[in-house]
Order: sequence, then structure tokens, then C-alpha cells
Amino acid sequence: MLPNRRICITHTAEYENNKVHVSIGYDPETLEICEVFAAGPKIGSSAQALLSDICIERSRAMQDGIQPSYFASRASRTDDGQPVSIAGFVADVLLLESQI
Repeated sequence: MLPNRRICITHTAEYENNKVHVSIGYDPETLEICEVFAAGPKIGSSAQALLSDICIERSRAMQDGIQPSYFASRASRTDDGQPVSIAGFVADVLLLESQI
């Protein structure tokens, strides 16, 4: 069980010409990434709901031991390596943060 207050770092980046804010939470005891939240699409839209669902599932997976690199390595990509979807975009932010 994670404590109510945790270290969190927020990154703001662009995905398909829209600002997306990705917040990454850390376990205060291990300093491992343990959760991710994201906002960007219009509140109440299906895109925002999908982004929220992606973050919930990724957060739970990381709390169960799945490493951020897992998500990035399985994301669909263009020929030049860019993520095709918002799920891949979030995976890349997680991966970059995990390498710091």
C-alpha cells in the first residue's frame, strides 16, 4: 500500500500538437516508479478517459513489478521510432524518467 503523499514529477510535452502533462509518482521507500497520471485531451472526452485507463493499468502493473521499459518496448511505432499512439507516448515518458 502506497502512502497518501508521494514524490511526483510532472513532465509537459506535446503529442500530436497538444500539450500533455504526464505525472510520475515514486514509492518513497524504494524510489521506484510506481504510478503514472496524464492529462491533456479535453476533460470528459473519450480520449481523456482512454488516457486515464491506460495510466491506471500501467500504474497497477508497475506496482506488481513490471518495469517501464516493458511498455516502451511493446508500443507501436512509426518507421522512425516515434510512438503511434498516446499509450506509446506515455510509455516513452515513463522510460525516459526511469533512466534518470
